[in-house]
Amino acid sequence: MMVTEDRMIINIRTATARVQESGEYQWLPTHCLLTPSEQRTLATLLPLPAECNSGEPAWFVLPLAGFTALLRCHRDGSEAHIVVYALAATDYRACHGDATAIIKALESVPKGHPLDQIEISGLTRTAQVISAILAEGDAPTLLGAAQALVDGGKIHLQAEEPVPMERLTPLWNLLPSRQRATLKIATYLNSTRLLMDLAAGPTAPEHAWTWNKVGDYPEGDYEKSLHQAATLNDNDTIARLLGRGSRWDIIMLGLALLAVLAAGQIMLAATGWKPPPLVRPIIQEKAP
Repeated sequence: MMVTEDRMIINIRTATARVQESGEYQWLPTHCLLTPSEQRTLATLLPLPAECNSGEPAWFVLPLAGFTALLRCHRDGSEAHIVVYALAATDYRACHGDATAIIKALESVPKGHPLDQIEISGLTRTAQVISAILAEGDAPTLLGAAQALVDGGKIHLQAEEPVPMERLTPLWNLLPSRQRATLKIATYLNSTRLLMDLAAGPTAPEHAWTWNKVGDYPEGDYEKSLHQAATLNDNDTIARLLGRGSRWDIIMLGLALLAVLAAGQIMLAATGWKPPPLVRPIIQEKAP
């Protein structure tokens, strides 16, 4: 099977924080290129030491207003040590929200190496590629998980250690690009305090679908169309499905339309214009 890759260079800003169990945090002075506003936005989302793993570091992906933060976290004694990699939201959308490819590129950078740009290689998702993903993995689970996330559901993977990003990559490659750019994920989180869309850890949040049950998620239009297009080698339909807007896009479009209608009503009211009656009165002619 021929596999092609999309390559893209994106700008990265880095920062390092230490968080106490009380929630108090300190941004270390070196390489802290986040703005004060961005630091405040992240403050309540930084994991606490008890929520982190003391061995292998875990990754968090947090799409926020104006930028996306990728956090590399682990417990360091009584503190959580967190390295933040921030990229503009426009760059994240331009690379199709491919968090798994970005993290793979970040992990390949030698420790201590100065970092302001990375080159990422993302999979070009064709019907052949989607078909291969379903053939090599547990197709019912992958399709059910994809439909659940598209519908706005939450998924939990039971784990005592951070799961490698490679385990999430097959599912990630079945999701629409705009959907990927809005999802919050964590490869390990020992808590339900931070509500993630896709997370691994020892405790499943309420109402989340567990990985061993998500294959029973009710079949929806997205997974059915994706599976059918992959089977028929229909690249046009695959491109349309993977390029579809997210639920947030639909909500924002609806709000924009409401705002336009409201503004139009206000402007018409200000001019004193009134719409003509729907039923014109009947004018009776006088007899001569």
